[in-house]
This record gives sequence, structure tokens and C-alpha cells, in this order.
Amino acid sequence: MFELPDNQKNKKWKIFAIISIALFLVTFIFALLWYFLFYLSPPEPKNLVENIDVPVIAEVKNHEIKKEEVVIPEFSSTTIIMVGDIMLDRDVYYFIRKNNNEFNFPFAKINTFLASADFRVGNLEGPITNNQSIIKAGGAEENGGNLRFTFSPKTTTTLSDNFDLLSLANNHITNFANDGVVQTKNYLKSAGINYFGDFYNQTELSYIYEVAEDLKIAFVGYHQFYSGGLENVLSEITKIKSEKLADIIIVFPHWGTEYLTTRPDGKQQELSKKFIDAGADLVIGSHPHVIEPIEMYKEKLIFYSLGNFVFDQYFSPETLQGLALKLNFIKKEDKIETKINLIPLAISRETQVSVMEDGILKQKVLDSLAGNSNVVDSVKEEIRNGEINFSF
Repeated sequence: MFELPDNQKNKKWKIFAIISIALFLVTFIFALLWYFLFYLSPPEPKNLVENIDVPVIAEVKNHEIKKEEVVIPEFSSTTIIMVGDIMLDRDVYYFIRKNNNEFNFPFAKINTFLASADFRVGNLEGPITNNQSIIKAGGAEENGGNLRFTFSPKTTTTLSDNFDLLSLANNHITNFANDGVVQTKNYLKSAGINYFGDFYNQTELSYIYEVAEDLKIAFVGYHQFYSGGLENVLSEITKIKSEKLADIIIVFPHWGTEYLTTRPDGKQQELSKKFIDAGADLVIGSHPHVIEPIEMYKEKLIFYSLGNFVFDQYFSPETLQGLALKLNFIKKEDKIETKINLIPLAISRETQVSVMEDGILKQKVLDSLAGNSNVVDSVKEEIRNGEINFSF
């Protein structure tokens, strides 16, 4: 076989080595250039394509975004509980003493219910004095017809826990003469309890409960069994109405014939219309010791009697029952939406008052009230259901 000389073989390998080294260097340099120019450098933005119609989206700053505002209407509201006659002498006082002189004893089962309202109103059926009680446990017959009540000053603590406003427009407030009335007012003031109404229908006839600047409720007292003063009360109602001192006027009269359950007497009907004609929005009565019917006059409600609240009359089922009204007022602009819950009450033979728990008896009370009331059928149905709704 033909072979190159040794010197030519060496020359061939040298040329091959030089070419290999040159190729390696070129490849290495090219790799370095690619690494620095393309790999480490950030990619350039792509060229925008010109002459293509693209929708323009305008930039909108955050504060320029307009959202549809939701307007929440402002309103004022309150819940008021109103009850009937409160008497804290005779058997009531006997059971207080029997139960370790616990003056909250008559109210122990009703405290929570009363606390559910913003404002609580009742009729204080007698004076609070430092005089000794001159009447013993038992009814009028056991006391020889003596019905001069006085309540211990210690009652003011539990009264202030359960009531914000008490009516003094009744036939027992003067049982210990004018001195008893003065003592009563002083004790109530000291306990932070407001009052209104007058035995003689002359002074301090009303009280205005200010819920808010745009919602005020006036309470006006009237005592029927003093021969004068009706015109004073009517003038008070008219003044409050005409001067716009309150948005709602509630008249709380002490009136009527005792134990008359199926109808009010003629004088109550006559007076109630006068109150409403003068400007009253609601009439809510006390004194008959039983629940009396409801009537409507000029689209205004009249509750002729709420019956007893704390009392010791055990001689009939009706005197052991009472009615509480839970009134809810909501004022929106110039309209006042009103809901009245009718709450039947039970009074025990130990003179404790409570919300009636017997469902059958409760419905019987409401059905009887609806049946005797002089109102339209739709309101009768609301009475049966225990809730009346309307607007002022």
C-alpha cells in the first residue's frame, strides 16, 4: 500500500490541529456573543402593528369612577309599653311583706317584658307617702269600706326599674290629701320617675317624651271623677297639636264604670270623641278594673280600659286579667308607621302580674275583645291576631 513519508504525515496533523483549534475558537466566540447579546439582554418589545383599527380604552382614575349611590332613609323609632292600674297597698303590700319585704315581688314575673321597651307608662293608683298604711289585707268589705291607699317610699326603687312615666290623674292620688300628692311627686322625682296628670285637671297635665328631634310623643292625663277641669285638658291637647309640640298625642283618661266588660259607658264615648276632636291621636283608658272594648273614631283608636296591672281583686276572672299595649312608632319623613301589640296579662292570687302563658285563655281574651269592639272587620281580625297596624 502507498504511504506518505513521515515528514508529510506530521505536516498533515499540524494542519488538522490548527483548523480544529480555529473552529473551536470561532464557535466559542460565537457562543459568548450570543450569550451576552441575546440571553442576558431583556427581550425588546414586539413591534406594534400599524394601520390596524384597535378600540381605544380610555384611562379612568379611581376617583373618577361613579357608582350609583344607595340612599338609606333616615328614621326615628321607639317602643312604648302602656299598662293599667298599679296599686301597692292592701293585699299587694301584705304579700310584699310576706316575701321578705321584697318590693319587686308583684313585678318579678313581668320585669323582662317591661324591659323590652324604650319607655314604660302606667297609672299609679294611689300616693307614695311616709304615712303608715291604714288599710289591712282584704277587700273593701273587710276594711269597712275604707279605700284610702298609701304606698311605701320603698316602692320607688322597683317602680323606677320598671317605669319611666306614671299618671297621677286618678281618684286615689289624693287619699292622703294634698300633702300626700306633694310627697308622691317628691318621691317620684328623687327616683327619676316622670309623672303627668292631676286629680283636679289643673296643673302638670301632660308630659312630652322626646325620642329624637323629629319624633316627640305627648301624654295627657284626665281624671273624670272630679267635676271640673275638662276644658283645661282639651285646651292642653289643642295647644300641643296647634303648636306642633309633639308628633303623637296619647290621652290617658281615668274614667268609666267599674267592671263593665262588654261596652264602654256613654260618658266614656262622649269624652273620647272630644279628645280626638281636640287633636288626640290615641286614647287609652284606665279605672274600670277590667279590659274594655276598642273603638275607632275618625280613624283614631280608643282603648276604653286596659284593666288591672297590679291589683288584688280576686272576685272575678276579668279582674284577674289585664291588657298591656306594646306600641312601636317609626317615623319616616312625614309618615309615622305604627304597630300595636295587644298582650293579655294574668294576675295571680298573690298579686303577681305576668304575660299570659295559657294560649287558649289568651286567644279567648283577644277573641272576646274583638267581638265586643266597634271597629271594622279588618281591625277585628287584627285584634284576634294580637297586632294592629296603621299609620299617622
